[in-house]
Amino acid sequence: MLGQYWDWYYICINSNMASINFLIRSKNNPARIYVRIRDGKTIDVKMPTNFYIDSENWNPTKGKPKNLNNPFVKKLDTDLDALYIQVLSNINELKSSDSYTNETVKALLNPKSDNIENSINKELLTNYFEHFIEKLQPQIKIGKIQKTTLTKYNVILGIVREMEKYYNKKYKVKDVDLDFTKAFDFYCIDVKKYMPNTAGRAIKFIKTVCRDARISGIETNLHLDSIKGYTRKTEFIILTPAELELIEKHEFKNATLDNARDWLVISCYTGQRVSDFLRFNENMLVEVETPSGKKALMLEFTQVKTNKEMRLPLHPKIIDIIKKRDGRFPNKLSDQRYNEYIKLVCKEVGLTQMVKGSKVDQETNRKQSGRFEKWELITSHIGRRSFASNNYGKLQTPLIMYATGHTTEKMLLNYIGKTNEDKAFELLKYMEL
Repeated sequence: MLGQYWDWYYICINSNMASINFLIRSKNNPARIYVRIRDGKTIDVKMPTNFYIDSENWNPTKGKPKNLNNPFVKKLDTDLDALYIQVLSNINELKSSDSYTNETVKALLNPKSDNIENSINKELLTNYFEHFIEKLQPQIKIGKIQKTTLTKYNVILGIVREMEKYYNKKYKVKDVDLDFTKAFDFYCIDVKKYMPNTAGRAIKFIKTVCRDARISGIETNLHLDSIKGYTRKTEFIILTPAELELIEKHEFKNATLDNARDWLVISCYTGQRVSDFLRFNENMLVEVETPSGKKALMLEFTQVKTNKEMRLPLHPKIIDIIKKRDGRFPNKLSDQRYNEYIKLVCKEVGLTQMVKGSKVDQETNRKQSGRFEKWELITSHIGRRSFASNNYGKLQTPLIMYATGHTTEKMLLNYIGKTNEDKAFELLKYMEL
């Protein structure tokens, strides 16, 4: 959103506001980007940043990148927006103090730490990782991010530390380049035997940490923006409509499994995450009047992960479950117990066919790929994924995304294992009607 205001930044003349401009001083590829700060007749400072750009992608008139259709240039443009706001905020804070000189502005842009060891250590990848995690803590308290996000960063920090021991090397932030990702991949996949997608996702997190370090003034590698995280296509396990019908109609003698079965059915017809649907209760039910004048029963709740307020119509199958339980949802379960019980539910109904997939090895606590009986591969994700897969091509894609919480169609298609070829075949079916 900030990009649209760049022109205003550079043509605005205001005696109370410092002028902050970005420029390059050579036609080298890449060329270092400098920041110049001017304020009245007393302040005029020019300092190098840690950003670089090819000169043909720079607009010298506007003092900003051009050719924003290039994803690397677009990211740089966003980073410069963030740096502009950061510098402007720091300058305004400095102006309120008694000392506002060229020297103090230079120190602001290139601070000299009293603790030299601490300053040097911030350049180390693991140390900045710790600093980044500390900065996330307040965001958890205000609900901007979830604790699970913090857990992921801590896990990846642990992997990087183990990797440094393996290679007997301390990595700096500026060492994160394409060679680093190759070494990281080898350590994760070949040495630790992690699933490839674990390594691919971790690289995305490491890149995020390094980009934050760059904005904070830490030197990063010129090729940082060339690094790509990745996910490889995996076998997706869902409950088909026929399998769902088997589960729905089965009579369980065990009350615990009957309770878990009802939650499983609810998840498959709402498409919600386990953190949301296991919280459902009758206080979330509301009766609304539809545009046609009919009455409809809906669920109103706020998604835990996204903090998004939701209103979902109830599928008749869910209404049947609530009626069966005298107007109440099934008994509460922990996530762990739910995962255990739905495996037994699917085993009892006969989902024992051999399928490709991956599951956690109890001895190593890591995922392993292979062929297993289907019930062994059932986890809490099955409901959301089954909802999305079973309704793809039947419901409009935006409606599926609304229910599942995916923000882009690409994310949804990756989640259910659809490709451009699949989309082409769907279009072919439509044309053949």
